[in-house]
Parts: sequence; structure tokens; C-alpha cells
Amino acid sequence: MGQYLITGAFSGLGYALSQELLNRDCQVIGLGRNIQSRSREITAQFTDLIELDLAQPQPDEITEKIRVAVGNHPNLHLVINAAQIEPLGTLGSLDNTAIAEAVNVNLTSALLLMNTFLRFTTPTSRIFVIGTGATRQLIAGWDIYSISKLGLMRAYEFIDSQSPGRAVWIDPGVIDTNMQRQLGKSPWGVSGNDLAPASKVAKGILDTYLC
Repeated sequence: MGQYLITGAFSGLGYALSQELLNRDCQVIGLGRNIQSRSREITAQFTDLIELDLAQPQPDEITEKIRVAVGNHPNLHLVINAAQIEPLGTLGSLDNTAIAEAVNVNLTSALLLMNTFLRFTTPTSRIFVIGTGATRQLIAGWDIYSISKLGLMRAYEFIDSQSPGRAVWIDPGVIDTNMQRQLGKSPWGVSGNDLAPASKVAKGILDTYLC
């Protein structure tokens, strides 16, 4: 029975991955912010919960909560899924506070989580990083998202170079989530015809990479 800690576990692909893992009798720890405000129907399904605000990361808090999680679940794997695409727009037109928040969610918090996880686990505990095609191409208006995700990709590459197979980069493609549907209505979105159901993507990821 696998044990997985998933960031951004309560919506979108993170929730779909959690559901699929739970259906396969795995233990799933959901990590997110404002857990108390979320539906009890959703949160009750998880093996355990960790509340962290990845937009305002506190290094000591992250260290302690990951240390406790690993102590309680010694065979734990980490899934870096949480991401924030806003602010949309080009450099020079964006609010600096919004930039800082997005970089915190997409990169800074992920680095702190991965660093702490590697410190407290053995090589059998793996890190699965949910990536994006935006690291391979320039998408107009996705400047901050692409830049921060490129940094995350480089972090994965460093881990993999030092311990091959310890980290896995996963590009899920374009997924039918609330975020993508809202993007489709904006000048920076993609066609709704290109969206794959989150549940189908989650099943494919698990079949290929996780369990």
C-alpha cells in the first residue's frame, strides 16, 4: 500500500490524483491552505491533512510538518502538484505582489518541501513533480508561470542527476479544470476542445508513474 503526500490536493488534478490513489487503497495526505474552509465531504476522505500556505511559506513550519509526516508515514512519496498560473500578462505589466505570490507557490515552497523531504527520507521515497508544457514553449501572457515552472524543472534535474530515479517529472498536458475553463474565457487561454478530464489524466499518471 503506497503512501503519498500531495500538494494542492483538494481541487483540480491534485484532487483527481488523490481520489484515484484512495481508490487503489493507498494512503493519501492532503496538503493545502485554509483546510477548515473546505468541504468536510472532501477532507474526510484523506488519511491525514497538512495545512500550509504555500503562497507565504514559513521555512521552519514546513520543516517541522514534513518531519512529522515522514515520521508517521515512513514509506511516504511526495507529489508536487500545487501551482498558480496568475498573474497572467507580460513582464512589465504585472503587480509585484502577485508575482511574488506565484513564485512562492510554484517554486519557493516546492523547493523547501523537496529539500526537507530529501533530508528526512531514504532513496526509496520518491518525488513526483507535476510539470507543464509551458516549460518547452513560450505561451503569451504565461510569463511568471513559465519562469517559475522552469526553475522547478531545473530542481528536478539536479535531484535526478545526483540520485537517478529519485525524482520524476510528469507533464500531464492540458487538463479540464476550473482554472483552465476560466483561462479559456480570457485572452491568455487555450481552446476548451483540447482539455482532457482530470480523472482520466490522473489514472494515466498513476498507471505510468506512481502505482
